[in-house]
Amino acid sequence: MSGVHPRARVVVTGAAGLIGRAVVSRLAVEDHEVVAIHRSGVPCGLENAASWLELDLTSSGSGAAIAGLSPDVVVHCAAVLPDTFEGESAREAAAANRRMDRAVVAAADCRVVYLSSVSVYGFGPDVFAEDGPLKPLGPYAESKLATEQLVAQSDDHAILRVSAAYGAAQTAGTVLRLFVSRAHAGR
Repeated sequence: MSGVHPRARVVVTGAAGLIGRAVVSRLAVEDHEVVAIHRSGVPCGLENAASWLELDLTSSGSGAAIAGLSPDVVVHCAAVLPDTFEGESAREAAAANRRMDRAVVAAADCRVVYLSSVSVYGFGPDVFAEDGPLKPLGPYAESKLATEQLVAQSDDHAILRVSAAYGAAQTAGTVLRLFVSRAHAGR
């Protein structure tokens, strides 16, 4: 990871997720000391890539647990994903993300790399300008944008607006996964 000091202590949240496991793998190859926070289950093949810590980031003690790890960098990949942009699922996911994000950002007395979402742009052109207008799509995107604003108050941060992440370890039923599965089946 460019900009990470040699042998940095890096805490990765959402480390068992699609992007988190790729971050853990890359940091391990670069010989960083990685503490991988996950909710359930260490990904097969990454058992020795990091020190794995099972932690519910929405719990009241999660911030203190992260602060106690004394990281040099926190890569915050964890998120609760809603089933839809609107409705109860979206509101519940947004509330859980706000609790989690506030705890992680408050605990990180170091560089924070935050994974946000292109959903903060809303519907629009096929290509978005990074500094273009923001029109969050529902509660989930609103919570992502609120955390971006919180993270941006730090002197040392990076915000990545991820779009349509995919990979071999993908388990979520995203549209891209559906397209690939159907193409593979000749449909």
